[in-house]
Amino acid sequence: MKIDKIALAFFIFFSIMATVSRALEWNGILLLCKPLIIPALTFYYLGNTKKVSRSVTLFLISCFIGDAIALFNFEHEIFYLLVPFL
Repeated sequence: MKIDKIALAFFIFFSIMATVSRALEWNGILLLCKPLIIPALTFYYLGNTKKVSRSVTLFLISCFIGDAIALFNFEHEIFYLLVPFL
């Protein structure tokens, strides 16, 4: 099985598990699955492209950092969430 198929399977699995865990309020599974969605998408992108675009890579890294910050519950969280996307 090629790396892009494995990465796509992981992306779909982690996305479904994050959605289900959010709906059923399983915070432990959400903390495990949500940070792995963007890296799985990154591996899928890297497996399907010949030339890696810097803008797409920067966008995926920013999304990963934003998701990691969103997992923490602290005061004025929105200000820290805006930083990776500016």
